[in-house]
Amino acid sequence: MSASTATATVELTPAMLAQAFWGMGSDQQTEFFRELKQVVTAEYAANPKSWAWGLGEMQWLYMGEAMEKDGPAREMLMAMAAPLYMHTLMFTEGRAA
Repeated sequence: MSASTATATVELTPAMLAQAFWGMGSDQQTEFFRELKQVVTAEYAANPKSWAWGLGEMQWLYMGEAMEKDGPAREMLMAMAAPLYMHTLMFTEGRAA
C-alpha cells in the first residue's frame, strides 16, 4: 500500500467568502471574527510598525473610503453595523453579560 499527498491552490473570491460567511450560524460567524482578530494581531505582533495598527484600524479606514463608492456594500455594512453598535453601547454601559 502506498500513500500520496496532493497540494492544490484554491483562489477564494469575495463571493465565495460571502456565501460561506452567510451560511454560518451566529456562533460560527462570531468565531470568524475571533479568528480574524488572531490573524490581525499576529501580523501586528510580527511587525509592530505595520500600517494596520493593533486591530487593523487603518485597514477599516481604507475600507470605509472604498465603501463610499459602493452603495450596495455600504448598505450591507450599515445593516450589520447598526445592531452591533447597539450591543457595543449595552456592553460599555455594563448591561451585556
